[in-house]
Amino acid sequence: MAERQPDSNARVIAIGNGATPEVFNRIICLTDNSFDLAINNITTETKCGVLNRPGTSTTTVTGTGVLVLDPDTATDISGPDLFTIASDKEEFNFKYGPILPLSGDVVYSGRGFFTAYNETDTVNTDSTFNFTIQVDKNNLTKTVTP
Repeated sequence: MAERQPDSNARVIAIGNGATPEVFNRIICLTDNSFDLAINNITTETKCGVLNRPGTSTTTVTGTGVLVLDPDTATDISGPDLFTIASDKEEFNFKYGPILPLSGDVVYSGRGFFTAYNETDTVNTDSTFNFTIQVDKNNLTKTVTP
């Protein structure tokens, strides 16, 4: 397989609707999104010197987008929908990756909940929203498309 970089414009976040079978609704009009893994460092000073080892980890998914009211497609969601999920304190399944993965593409999937949601309105610009999803580390998988 030839070396390539992922298309950042194609990498999106989709939230499951909880139905059976589950449908994943794409968060539309994102201007940026990120998948972050942070590992705490445990430092112990001993008579032998300083020892560092990995501690607990935290995974979050964040995004910013342009607010869209009444998305055109039933499987698309935007800020107002996210606000409802966040304010109801719902847990949900999510996917982070390309809409149509190619061979070698990585898709992260898991379960999480919103820890932050806000909307911003600035003069002479589009209204925006941003959010943070706290990921349950026991329900997180990485899949490489064959």
